[in-house]
Amino acid sequence: MNCNFSIRRFAGNRIIILSDEMAAIEVIQRHNQRHHFLFDRTQENLSLVAQYRWFVHEKYPCTIDELGKYLYLPWLLYGRPQRGYVWHHIRDRLDNRSISLRYITTSLNNFAKNTRKNNSTGIRGISRYKNGGYSVLVGLNCKRKWFRRLEDAIEARQKFEREMEELIMNSPIPVNGHNGRNNGWISPKINKAA
Repeated sequence: MNCNFSIRRFAGNRIIILSDEMAAIEVIQRHNQRHHFLFDRTQENLSLVAQYRWFVHEKYPCTIDELGKYLYLPWLLYGRPQRGYVWHHIRDRLDNRSISLRYITTSLNNFAKNTRKNNSTGIRGISRYKNGGYSVLVGLNCKRKWFRRLEDAIEARQKFEREMEELIMNSPIPVNGHNGRNNGWISPKINKAA
């Protein structure tokens, strides 16, 4: 296997150039645990990332800004959204390239969370009650439906999840060149059948 990449050391972190389009920050934690966070390789992004010393906070690449507040890598590169969240739709927190990020609302973020450990059915969005019925989260803002059979509950939940996945995939994506501003997000082009 032929690997062509270069390594640059800035502010205690290494920036690894992986390809013409992609670079990574190597963050070393306690006990020599290493994390590699991918980002889009542009000259502007490289110079921005090189200015800070990076660490891992809540499993995300983070630094401290001039005001002493946390500054996450996607916020630095693409701007912090005024409302909502930056979501890794590939579900890989190490991948901070614009293609893997989406701007989503709080409601969509709550939908996108993983199944909780104390879930009574093991299925995200479906809860079992003592009377044998099932409560299914089928809408944003905590809209629920009740079912007696688990099969009906699963069917309703799957329909809702398909609708939400489409909403998430059509959410705005970050754009390079809007560093530090809240307007660095655009809506993806939606191909509608004629």
